[in-house]
Amino acid sequence: MKRFFTTFIFLILTSLLLGQVVQSVGIKSGVSIANQTWFYKSINLTLKKDKILGSYSALTVDFIKSKYFNIATDIGYCQKGCTEKIQATTVNMPEGTGVYKTYNTKFNYFSFSPLVKAKYTTTHFIPYIILGARIDYQLSYKSDLYLKQIESNFHKTIWGLSSGAGMEFKIKNFGINTEFQYQYDITKLVDTPPSAINTGLRINNKAFVISIGLKYHLNKKAEANK
Repeated sequence: MKRFFTTFIFLILTSLLLGQVVQSVGIKSGVSIANQTWFYKSINLTLKKDKILGSYSALTVDFIKSKYFNIATDIGYCQKGCTEKIQATTVNMPEGTGVYKTYNTKFNYFSFSPLVKAKYTTTHFIPYIILGARIDYQLSYKSDLYLKQIESNFHKTIWGLSSGAGMEFKIKNFGINTEFQYQYDITKLVDTPPSAINTGLRINNKAFVISIGLKYHLNKKAEANK
């Protein structure tokens, strides 16, 4: 918590030096609800994995003062991945024992996302929608499954799209907001062709993000009349 407020105060002081270029700075945090789709190419089999909860946090900066739109930038951290329930087997029961174990897989990403924000500004409430590109860079991963055989095929840099909506409640310079995002990945986590020794595999990430945040506006005047 101390680190959170130290970072927030630092952002406010830095932004004050940038004059009219930066309109607001903020910090948001929440959860990601992610899953993956595994497609085995040569046998035409699609497996949709179960959802997994992860953490999400970001620094956000708004540029351009307007009643109806902003250019925003999110710089943060997001966890993606999936869960999978696999039935246990034994020598005597190769078809399965009826007992299932859950295996978790999580990927940790540094994320950078420039966004166009369409909004309607009133004195206290600011509803908005966002749309933009996104770049995720894989920092690490952890899995209960053995993924070493495909690890070298992981795409470290993932290009994607982010869209969503939110609501901000503003009092003087400060705002509290809640936001929902859908993150779609254009780049596949894995995309290998079929060969004589493997089926070929394509893995897609997908995530929903729910967050709450605190924002500081550099201009005290409400934008509702501008």
